[in-house]
Amino acid sequence: MEPVVAAYHRTRFVKSNRGWILGVCEGIGKGLDINPNTVRFLFVVLTVFFGLSILIYPLLYAIMPRPETLHDYDREKLLGVCYQISVRTGQDLVIIRLLGCLLGLASFGSVLLAYFALFIYFELKTSLNS
Repeated sequence: MEPVVAAYHRTRFVKSNRGWILGVCEGIGKGLDINPNTVRFLFVVLTVFFGLSILIYPLLYAIMPRPETLHDYDREKLLGVCYQISVRTGQDLVIIRLLGCLLGLASFGSVLLAYFALFIYFELKTSLNS
């Protein structure tokens, strides 16, 4: 029961099982405490005018946890850099992972160098502190 509580401190954005399509807008609406239809409307506007949500929606679907997998969500994934940034800054883990994915796509993968540098930094800092 304890990991679920810890995971809720890492993210407030959880996909809904009752969403219209994949539960992303419903989860964002609940996380921001606004009507999910407002989020759906914004996604449609962003798609029509800018095409942004065509990229962001699938990323959010892949990143946001479902309620039944929340106990495992704040486990470190892919070297744990996003998790470490979330812990150290107190920012939401979904937001950190989304920004990491968007930066990776926008930089055509060159942000991976910074990702590995942060991994080495966090590992060195952990080993020096212990």
